[in-house]
Amino acid sequence: MKELVLAGSIGGNDVLWFLTSLFMVQVLYNELIKRDVKPWFMVVVPLTIAITCHVLGISKPEYLANVSLGMALYSLGYLLRELQYKRKTFFMTFAVYVLIMLFCPSHIDLRTNALNDGGYYILALLFSMAGCVSINYVFKHLAAIPIINYIGRKSMDFYVMHMLVLGVVTTIPWERWEISNSVVFIIMCVSCLVIPAIVGRLLEASRYSWMLGKAQIKK
Repeated sequence: MKELVLAGSIGGNDVLWFLTSLFMVQVLYNELIKRDVKPWFMVVVPLTIAITCHVLGISKPEYLANVSLGMALYSLGYLLRELQYKRKTFFMTFAVYVLIMLFCPSHIDLRTNALNDGGYYILALLFSMAGCVSINYVFKHLAAIPIINYIGRKSMDFYVMHMLVLGVVTTIPWERWEISNSVVFIIMCVSCLVIPAIVGRLLEASRYSWMLGKAQIKK
């Protein structure tokens, strides 16, 4: 219970912290919008909180910073909902993304608000935002790819299960069998694509669909 309160998830599938934080972000955002709080305000204030946590070394509870970052990015997405798909915006954000990556790599672990060694916090924020806008633009204009579309539709299945799959794969004694790291990496990638898809399909058709956050369809 203590780990859930402080970190937003429990051991065994730590990536589920994101669901707790996302829920809090959506509840806060919807409540503030109902109260006519301006979206730009919901970008500036949360970023200030996250930066303050970083400067002062405040790491617990973890969701203090990651919910703040989530609120800022969520609100920024709303502000840029049209502008992000303009070609000029894409070229500008992509240039920022590449320049930071090449000359001063800076990125943040969103869960812990931790900065990489040698990075700069403000550049890390710009890097994350520029990356989101650039990737959104690319996939908006990319021709439909069935497997990508499928992963997008079932993204929660893959998200919830992929760490469990990796946990099982990494317990297998690959080194004893003299299997190279590159082959193991391919096995991990394929496993993360295939196993969640199969398990998700089986759960959807069963009484346990709630495990994936899906309501049962009454026949």
